[in-house]
Amino acid sequence: MLKKMAYLLRSNKSQSVVPLMTDIQVIFDKSASMLSFGNSTRDQLYNLVQDQIKLAEENKQEINISIKGFNQQSIIYVDNKNVLSLKSTTKNDFGRWVRPDGMTRFNDTIIECTQEQEKRVNDYMENLPHVVRELSPKINQLIYIITDGYNNVGNSTVEDVHSVITEARKRGVICILLAANRDATELAKECGMDEKIAMTMGNDPHTTEIAMGFTNTMIRGISSGSSRQDTLEFTELQRNSSQPVNDYDFSMNFLERSVNQITEDDEYDSDEDTLPPPDFKMPEPLTRQ
Repeated sequence: MLKKMAYLLRSNKSQSVVPLMTDIQVIFDKSASMLSFGNSTRDQLYNLVQDQIKLAEENKQEINISIKGFNQQSIIYVDNKNVLSLKSTTKNDFGRWVRPDGMTRFNDTIIECTQEQEKRVNDYMENLPHVVRELSPKINQLIYIITDGYNNVGNSTVEDVHSVITEARKRGVICILLAANRDATELAKECGMDEKIAMTMGNDPHTTEIAMGFTNTMIRGISSGSSRQDTLEFTELQRNSSQPVNDYDFSMNFLERSVNQITEDDEYDSDEDTLPPPDFKMPEPLTRQ
């Protein structure tokens, strides 16, 4: 702890505020309509974790991550783990986690995750030595949300989400939102999030991969302390690059190749509890869930 604080103080002198700890909460939609994303969610969430592992090793930082998916229920895949403990996690693991089906429990999941993060961070602060707390160390709190539709199951309203997120932002929580099939900035406004770090993307593998790649870069800057919260913003170029693809045939052809990679290119674990994915068949035209 003392070595970590010394590093923190040296970083402050160079005007680069390295966080004592970063808490990352990933929330991803896995409703049925997410099938059109192909492998992009799997690949880019895997890349996000690998980025954070590298950062934690290079900067000797503590980076903790929680990963939760939602359809008609919320499913915890990683529960407040140090990213260094995820070195053995593979793309196959992420592939199983993000497999789409069901409906969209958006509102309840956002509220639950925000409240869970608040408790985690409070517990972390309370367990710090008194002398460390007195130094008011920088603690990063980040919520990263990926969705492609409208809330259609659960008890909470968007007004409830707005209230919870507004309070969270007062505590310094950063909320990054990526949305397909709807205007992300409008959704962010409804939910009390920062519209500058909300971005609309296509619902095809190409533009979703681009948008998530940009977000991984943004999160790397947040975790490292090189990006100040008041300067975070998706650029016009990033927004234009992530716009929906109008060529439906291109999107569906890309989808077929992409999803087939799951069965053709990946070696699934042979654990008894692990089932290989079903043979891919082109779905009927998708309707938003």
